[in-house]
Amino acid sequence: MKEKLPFIDAGLLRAALTLIAAKDDPRPVTKAVHINGEFIESTNGHALVRMKHNAHFHHDIVVQFNDPVPDDAEFAEIKVLDDGTCVAVYYREETEAEFVPFEIFALTRRTETYPDFDIFLKGEFVKNALPPISAKYLALPHLMFGAGVVDAMCTEDGKAVLFNLDPLASEIFGDPQLVAMAVMPEYFDVCRAAREEGREDE
Repeated sequence: MKEKLPFIDAGLLRAALTLIAAKDDPRPVTKAVHINGEFIESTNGHALVRMKHNAHFHHDIVVQFNDPVPDDAEFAEIKVLDDGTCVAVYYREETEAEFVPFEIFALTRRTETYPDFDIFLKGEFVKNALPPISAKYLALPHLMFGAGVVDAMCTEDGKAVLFNLDPLASEIFGDPQLVAMAVMPEYFDVCRAAREEGREDE
């Protein structure tokens, strides 16, 4: 298991920034990341993500990352300085389980009110007819065909999912039939059981 520092995992920042980059929205809030004592959040105006960072962080800030997260960064210490400005100090693994700071970037602090994600996340989510499917397959329509709209349907036995592209994309790409195999329905239960077993062994 990855050695843990009391800072934010750089992978979470990359995920949050990837979502921001997924749409060119002029609103300042869609260029920034919200970080509080429990979560890191971002939105591009059409999708949102909230992740627990499990870091020692006791502020509530909205900041814009002006530089990409370095490829070899493992953790990021977000510092709020005495004058209210913010910086990100990035750490990488120098030797086994020994992390050292190697980059520091200034962040732009935003004063706009960040949207309340609870409005969306506290609602009731109902399982639809689609079976579990690997995230990499869900990304295929965009990776293969670019911008567009898709819907999906599954076979009666729940073993495969067909992605339907919008009429314009279908015309451009010759009415493609993109099918992805589903994951076994028990996948989440198996993963939870394996994770609990792993915790007992730690």
